Amino acid sequence: MQIKVFRKRSFLNFSWLLLGRIYSMAIGILLNVLMVRYLGPERNGVYNYAVSYVAVFNGLSLMGIENVITKEFKKGIRDTGDIMVSSILIRCMGCLLSFGSLMISFCFFQMEASRIWMILISALPCIANIFSGVTGWFYARSLTKFIAIAQAIAHTVCVLLKIILVLTGGSIQSFLVATAAETFIVLLVEWLCFFKRIKISHEFKWATCSYLLIQGLPIIIGSIAHLIFMKVDQLMIGEILGDYELGIYSVAVRIAELWYFVPTMIVSVLLPYLVELKEKDYEAFMCRMQKYMSMLVMLGYLSGFLTTLAAKPLIIVLYGREYVSAAPILCVYIWAGVFINMSELRGSYFVIMEYTKYSLICNVVGAITNIAVNVLLIPIMGSIGAAIATLISYALYAYISSYFIKDMRSMGEIQTRALLLAGLRGERK
Repeated sequence: MQIKVFRKRSFLNFSWLLLGRIYSMAIGILLNVLMVRYLGPERNGVYNYAVSYVAVFNGLSLMGIENVITKEFKKGIRDTGDIMVSSILIRCMGCLLSFGSLMISFCFFQMEASRIWMILISALPCIANIFSGVTGWFYARSLTKFIAIAQAIAHTVCVLLKIILVLTGGSIQSFLVATAAETFIVLLVEWLCFFKRIKISHEFKWATCSYLLIQGLPIIIGSIAHLIFMKVDQLMIGEILGDYELGIYSVAVRIAELWYFVPTMIVSVLLPYLVELKEKDYEAFMCRMQKYMSMLVMLGYLSGFLTTLAAKPLIIVLYGREYVSAAPILCVYIWAGVFINMSELRGSYFVIMEYTKYSLICNVVGAITNIAVNVLLIPIMGSIGAAIATLISYALYAYISSYFIKDMRSMGEIQTRALLLAGLRGERK
């Protein structure tokens, strides 16, 4: 009976997130096409350099406690107000660290004042992240329709702003402000919905704050490392090959990332159920992990195959022949999605099993690998080399590393079976 209730609830939650994301993606693609065509490759490269630069520091503002908060809300052992206040305090500290690190980084790179201002504008969502713990509460309570509604409202407002900017000849800085505004609007709507549904106490315990911080500490460093190897390719292309090549490369990355929302949504919806299942029946929990991992890998294969077939005509139709050189980059980059899908579910496994220290190790290894391979391949192969580096580093981070850690070898076996499309029914043997 509980399984049937879960399936119905999960389907409804996933449906809300999927509908919201499809809506956001549809108008987002239209907007991105208009913006990229308006900016052109070089100015698009400048825009993406600012966004990528800030992303490296964004992990500090989140403090690595996203899934930890969701898990604590789901358990219901600690007071909701206590968890929420602790989350805000921890992320206040994270915001200060994020901006402090960003300012220090300017001392090591020679940049024009205009580019520094663009980067600082892109960093504004780090302030909004202070209050993002409310999202974890909605996931834990299976109320994801409110997340979908908040995202749809925010995306609609920002799309309208950017369309106005395209029509009125807006600057790169104005586009960055519109992008930053989206995070603030999402959280404003979520908090309004939250206060309408529940009245929370202002109880606060340092024990809860320190517990969340200790649980999140390995994830913080791991998140920063993860963001480095997600964005370092774009930063290195901008530094080595220039803004024009970065503008071309970012189009390929943008199309590839359109698929990434699906595994993120699936895992977010599944996390509360998996936390509960692991406590009740570990063997059933591992069987479910096998089934969901196989499903996510199959999704990665499907997206990789379809995108590879349609890469060139898709880019010409959407962005014009000016960006056609992004097609071979996309054909390589898209296959990293198989391992990205794996990493989403394995990340939840780390949190549920309290293996956050292993998340740190894997992320650091992946980041170092990505930087090293990018340094080696970009001067020789250009942007294609960066795409290959991304594929190699994700394979090492999300899959191969599971076999290097004793406690993770059972997960490695699950992943191997998933790559062979075995275990779709959930069997592990």
